[in-house]
Amino acid sequence: MILAALAAAAAPLAAQPVPLSYAGTDSYVITEKSDWSRYEDGRYLGHVYREVRGRMEPESSLPDAVWKGDFLVFEETLRDSSAAARRVDDQVPAAFRMGADGSIRMILDNGFPGLRGFPAYPPGPVAPGDRWTAEGVRIVDPRNSGIPTRTRILVEYEYRGEEDYKGIPVRRIFAKFAVRYRAGQDPKGDPSLREAQGTHDADILVRADTGRPVVIRDRLDETFFFTSGPSLRHRGFTLIFYDAAVPRTADPASGALRTALAGGGGSAPAASADGAAQVPGPAPSGTSVPDPSGPPASGAPPAGSTASHGLAAGAPAFPGLLGAGTPALPPPETPALDPASGIALEDRPEGPTLVAFGLRFVPDQDALLPEERGRLDGIAAALKAVPGERTFLVTGHTADVGNPAGQKDLSIRRAKRVVDELVARGIPASRFLFRGFGAERPLAPNDNEANRARNRRVEITVLN
Repeated sequence: MILAALAAAAAPLAAQPVPLSYAGTDSYVITEKSDWSRYEDGRYLGHVYREVRGRMEPESSLPDAVWKGDFLVFEETLRDSSAAARRVDDQVPAAFRMGADGSIRMILDNGFPGLRGFPAYPPGPVAPGDRWTAEGVRIVDPRNSGIPTRTRILVEYEYRGEEDYKGIPVRRIFAKFAVRYRAGQDPKGDPSLREAQGTHDADILVRADTGRPVVIRDRLDETFFFTSGPSLRHRGFTLIFYDAAVPRTADPASGALRTALAGGGGSAPAASADGAAQVPGPAPSGTSVPDPSGPPASGAPPAGSTASHGLAAGAPAFPGLLGAGTPALPPPETPALDPASGIALEDRPEGPTLVAFGLRFVPDQDALLPEERGRLDGIAAALKAVPGERTFLVTGHTADVGNPAGQKDLSIRRAKRVVDELVARGIPASRFLFRGFGAERPLAPNDNEANRARNRRVEITVLN
């Protein structure tokens, strides 16, 4: 349907010239979905599916503010994985300043976004058929080496007219450019990239009111040559979607999670002077905190103890943890741990986040212990209460014990295991993304078992 809408012929509403400029002020949210045929030294290897998602927020409302955020880079695959949970290969930070015309000037440049100065707008009003040219930059990393190379492009644009896209008045622009790169043109680029050449034909839809891009379909055919190894050719298309972010203070997912976690009317915690619910803090010094990677405790833990993570059948998910309808909590530096459930809820820029402490796994494995079934039931019920078809990012974290590579691998496998458990409880796999950080993002020093247990956690973010 998307491709059909993009391929549909434009129906200009008026022949007189119209202004075509950028006046957007909302968040920068972008999704790139690539579908390429891949060749090595001319030999067809199959279809490559690749996805990148980014969200940038301005630090202030002042002109020329710094925008900061992250880009999620998904595992590249040679098969259609649209119905499966997808692994996030990397989370890349970025920062830039955005000009009044929508152009960006990078401050922290790790290769994303991949197109800069594109699309560019004409200096004055245009009528269908009018053309203009502008320079831009395309970032390439065909071998996924982690070393982005910046290639300069000269783009020829043509205004095609105004039309409707999913109920939004938009203006269609056609763009054509070639990629020509020789070794050394980007001193910071991949030194093994000897040459790149290719062509791009892009259909661009921008909002008629703000000029903010809505969707771009880029048809490309590019070949890359290296000082060693086979040449690579990508032939296909990339779809780029631009969306407005859900405002953090008005995200309906946060309220839905709070209501579900409270059991739909469980006793609400006490409120502070500002009306925010008070989530109990970590267990006091000397209190037993379960080790999620250790063996199960013998016998049933006493009621009300910090080891009591199980839920009785048919009981509310986590009664008393969060009051239904309470205001969103500001994100603490370290999430507050509720002793009764081991669950915290934070409102983060990327979306509301459930932090599950102390999920009990078989030591050094990704198998969850049977005692966690009730808590997983409650988490699944909370996620099902989120309105719309939002995507869930599941991240695994370990304590800093042992080999870093082993920690990273274990955190990935445990995140995937939690995804599998939630899918088994009726949430479509296609809504899940997962990744592992190992011990890279601790919440507490790894100096005692209580802190290490706090660092062993799984976080589930409801992405915008």
